Amino acid sequence: MILFWFIVIASTIGLGIAAQRFAPTFDSSYSISRIEFVGTLAVIAVVVSPLTLWVGDSLSVSEQINGFHEFFNGSVTEAGVTPTICDEDGDCEHTYDCHPYEDGHFVTDYDSKGNPSGSHYESHTSYHQCPYATVEYDYWLTTNIDDGPVLIDDDVFDTNPISWDPGEGAGFDGVQFGPSAEWTEARDSLAAGIAPPATRVHDYANFVLASQDDALKEFSTDIAKYRKKHLLPTHTGNVPEFDNPVVDMTAVKFQFIGDLRPSAGWNKALAAFNARLGATLRGDMHVVALPASAVDSPDSYVSALMTYWQSPALGKWGIAKNSIALVLGVSDDGKTIKWARAETGMPLGNEEMEVALKLRLADTPFTIENVFGQTIAKPDGSGGIDDYTWSDNAIVPRTVFRDYVFARASMSAKDKGDNGSGFVYLGDEVESNLSVWSYTLMWFIDLVVAAAAWAACATVLRIGEPPTSPMNESRNRYDRNNASRRYQRRQW
Repeated sequence: MILFWFIVIASTIGLGIAAQRFAPTFDSSYSISRIEFVGTLAVIAVVVSPLTLWVGDSLSVSEQINGFHEFFNGSVTEAGVTPTICDEDGDCEHTYDCHPYEDGHFVTDYDSKGNPSGSHYESHTSYHQCPYATVEYDYWLTTNIDDGPVLIDDDVFDTNPISWDPGEGAGFDGVQFGPSAEWTEARDSLAAGIAPPATRVHDYANFVLASQDDALKEFSTDIAKYRKKHLLPTHTGNVPEFDNPVVDMTAVKFQFIGDLRPSAGWNKALAAFNARLGATLRGDMHVVALPASAVDSPDSYVSALMTYWQSPALGKWGIAKNSIALVLGVSDDGKTIKWARAETGMPLGNEEMEVALKLRLADTPFTIENVFGQTIAKPDGSGGIDDYTWSDNAIVPRTVFRDYVFARASMSAKDKGDNGSGFVYLGDEVESNLSVWSYTLMWFIDLVVAAAAWAACATVLRIGEPPTSPMNESRNRYDRNNASRRYQRRQW
């Protein structure tokens, strides 16, 4: 920072000297006094340069703290469709040129000197826009995690569309017919009295992951070892390439790794569990299942996994503050949970829940019924959720929802329902990481401000000065002395 300040001051002095030296050679009326030179330099040194540094550092720190991603979970509450009746030059999206007509406008003429000299009328052929079909549809879903409807399919045709003008012979190529499977499955599930799970990405500030203080983060020296064995997945499938869906019922949060063969239904069961966890406790569970024999020490493996999930390698996709990470070591035959470990995305809180999951899941059947059971969200028929039911005998919901209820630890201690005192103080430990280009931009801004100030002094402040003013008299002496020196050099 000090080096940048010295560079700015040195550059500003150089710019001022150059202005003093060369400006009068273009116009003798352009000049600045010593007071104006020193005053502007002082403003740059005391105000402008520190201000640009402060703004740059603040933006850098803010960029590091904000923009982390977490998942909000809930349920789909309604599946709707909005038709758009198509007409010529109407609101439908899929159209073609039809019914040509002559159109035109007057164009202004100019003479050789660029002056308007008249006008003439130019005519051309225009077309109306005719729709392919008589109607187009928008299919949307509403959830209890979004304020408004979420568009799933827009401007699509009916399953058996009717041509708007069969005589034109226009086809329907390249346009979706009917709703997508995502919308259809949600509608059918709601009709059966089960609200399907939904999740969306939400951005937030994470002072823990942004901080350079590692005291509240996991630490492991085994990351390279487990990565070589391909045992360190990200907490969600396709992260950090995740495409930030608004509603996505297929986010892969239950992951099988190693030689453990994936089984159908686990991710769906976790999504249903997360729907209640998110809607009632604002939590989000991620599960990794691997062969217990693939690691020597469950604790060292989980420590390496959490260290990786908190590392800069995942960027803004580091494990979120509302997350529960559950790791299951499964027998080679895939039938028994040999060991279990649980961690949360925050360094403090929920210790009893973590221990309970560890002890209760060990040496139990590796089945959906034993781990998650069945979680059902019942729609109330008016765009909401009537109730969530869950299997009381399943270990994870019994532990998280009843015996050792998950409490979302506070990051800011300002939100309603936050638990803890918050971690905002860690923001003071986040250091600026401005790039060379950022410093270059701030340096350029400082010089522009100095140049603008001196230009104002040399022009605006000189306007209206009498020829005999002390400033003009000083300038005249300067010009006479320069002329005398130039004359003496020529004589020499």
